[in-house]
Amino acid sequence: MTALFDCDYCLVGGGLQSGLLATALRHYQPHARVRILERTAQLAGNHTWSFHSTDVRPEFRNWFSQLPHHQWPSYRVRFGDYHRVVKLGYNSIEANQFRRFIADLAAASDAHLQLTMNADVKHLHRHHVQLDSDESISAHCVIDCRGPQPTMADTGLGFQKFFGWEVQLHRPWHCDSPIIMDVPVDQTDGFRFIYVLPFEPQRLLLQDTYFSDSAAVDPILSAASLTAYLQEHGHRDFTVTRTEHGCLPMPFAAPRRPSATALAAGYRGGWFHVATGYSLPLAVELADQVAQVPPSQAERELTQLRRRHQWRSRFGRLLNRLLFRLVPPNARQQIFRRFYQSLPESVIGRFYAHDFSQLDALRVLLGRPPRPLHFRRFLRSFQESL
Repeated sequence: MTALFDCDYCLVGGGLQSGLLATALRHYQPHARVRILERTAQLAGNHTWSFHSTDVRPEFRNWFSQLPHHQWPSYRVRFGDYHRVVKLGYNSIEANQFRRFIADLAAASDAHLQLTMNADVKHLHRHHVQLDSDESISAHCVIDCRGPQPTMADTGLGFQKFFGWEVQLHRPWHCDSPIIMDVPVDQTDGFRFIYVLPFEPQRLLLQDTYFSDSAAVDPILSAASLTAYLQEHGHRDFTVTRTEHGCLPMPFAAPRRPSATALAAGYRGGWFHVATGYSLPLAVELADQVAQVPPSQAERELTQLRRRHQWRSRFGRLLNRLLFRLVPPNARQQIFRRFYQSLPESVIGRFYAHDFSQLDALRVLLGRPPRPLHFRRFLRSFQESL
C-alpha cells in the first residue's frame, strides 16, 4: 500500500458488490483503506438478494458468514400438478440488514472504511474519480461496481422482472420454507410465477415474477396477482409494509465490452449469472479473489476469473436464446418444469452456483424440447450466442 493515494480501494456504487468487497477486504487486508461512493442517500437500495447455500463455497464462508441473512434448509417449486422439495438450502439477505452491517463495519474503531453518500461520479479512471461536486479522489485501485452497462441495452436481452410486496399477515403463513416458483395457469408475458420468502411466520416477501421479452413492470397487474394469491391461501387481511421491484438482464447475444477506464465488477462488469440474472455467486467469488491480492494485482485476478467462467457465460447465453427467441412465451414454463423434474439436486446446485461442468451443461440441454421448438433454428443459435 502507498500513501501517494487517498485510499487503496475506491469502490464506486454502494450495492451488493461493493459491500462484499469491503467485507472481504476487512478480512484479508484489515489495514487497507477502502472508500465506497454511493450516488443516493443510503447504501444497498431496496433489494433482497437470495442464493442457494451451495452458491457460496466453504472457503468463502470465513468472511461471508458474518453477513446477516435468513436461512432455510430447503425450498419448494410448484408447476401445476408437479411439486418438488429441493434440499439444497436457501438464503436471503435483506437490504436494511446489509446496510446496517456495512455501516457498523465502517464505524468500528479499527476500521479503514469510509462511506460517502450522495456522491455523483463525473469522471472515473483507473486511479482517479472525479465527483460532480469537483471533489477528486485518488486510489491505488478504482473498481466500478455500479449497475449494468448502458451499452447492454444495445445487445440481445431478455429480462427477469418482478414486483413484490413485503406483507404482515394477521395469522401465520402455511409453509415455513421458501416457494421460489409457484407457477399459475396464466402464462402471459413470458414464464410467470409467484415467489415467496417466509422471513417470519407472519412476515412474507411475495414477488410476481416474469421471464419476459419486455422490461416493463405493471404494478397494478402484479398487485392484483399478489392479492389473489394471498386470498387463495386464506389471507384476506394483510398489511403491505414495503414494495420492491426490479428488472434483471438476461442477455443472449455476445457482450460488447467497451474499453474500460477502470476495473468493473458486479453488473457493470458483467459479473452475474446470465441464465438467471442473479449476481451473488459471482460477486462473492470476485470479492474473495480480489481481496486476497494487493490492489496492483486486482486486474490480473479479474482477468483470470473471467477466463475461468467464460464458457459458462456462453452456455448461459445459449439457454437465454433458447428461452427468449426460440420458444413462445406461453411454452417457456416447460423448460423450467423439465429442469426441476429431470435434474438431481447436485446438478441444480452447481448450475445456480455458476460452477457446473460440461457434463452438467449437457444434462441441462438433454430431454424432450418444449413445443414448438424448431431444431434447425436451435442449432443456428449456437454461433450467435458464443
